Amino acid sequence: MTIKWFQNDVLQGANEQFKLFVDSAFNIIEAQKINQLIVDIRNNGGGESENASYLYTWLAQQPFRFLHAMEANEKTYKDDLKRSIQYQPATGTDKYQTADSTTQYQQLFGFNVQQPVQHNYTGRLYVLIDGLTTSAATQFAALVKQNKRGVLIGEPAPGSLYGGSGRGYSYFYLPHSGLLTMISQYRLYMNDRAKKAKDIGIIPDHKPQRSIQDTLNGKDKDLEYAEKLISTTPGLRL
Repeated sequence: MTIKWFQNDVLQGANEQFKLFVDSAFNIIEAQKINQLIVDIRNNGGGESENASYLYTWLAQQPFRFLHAMEANEKTYKDDLKRSIQYQPATGTDKYQTADSTTQYQQLFGFNVQQPVQHNYTGRLYVLIDGLTTSAATQFAALVKQNKRGVLIGEPAPGSLYGGSGRGYSYFYLPHSGLLTMISQYRLYMNDRAKKAKDIGIIPDHKPQRSIQDTLNGKDKDLEYAEKLISTTPGLRL
């Protein structure tokens, strides 16, 4: 299964709907009794977190939370109060955190405990990632990694295993160059901050070696490696 985007407007431009595609794909997987699955999110620029989370509900083996908290500075905090979003001071950082899931404001998606879908996929999972796996695609990979749901194969992906930034941005022009610049308004926490852990990037479990000649010849060493793992695992079939 190849997922090139989680971004709704890009998908709609191609007359595609993310959730309908995912539902139909897993219905086929269930009907054909497939017990192994390779999900390719290489070169995926991300998009809506809801889509990344929805894909994971088809794979999750237990209830999960997409986010545990979001952190904002004072200006964003005051703007959000007008939307009736509940915050509390973040101890020792002069920032504000929210774990509020009652608002319909899109930026605040993901705090509630989410359940696996009925008849979800329970077989083995292999996820292909690379240096262009970003944004919501990185969040999906982080869910797989944190919950020990599958095997990550490929290159380290940009981003943070326990959360990054996003959901809203401030835009401004640099005074001398005139370049348009954006800065995220929120810090996202994908883990329970009470359980202290040193943050790291999205590191694959396996990093297949490739040469320049492999690339020139169009050899997909990541996919080959995933297929090799499947072929050497008893009880699985391609």
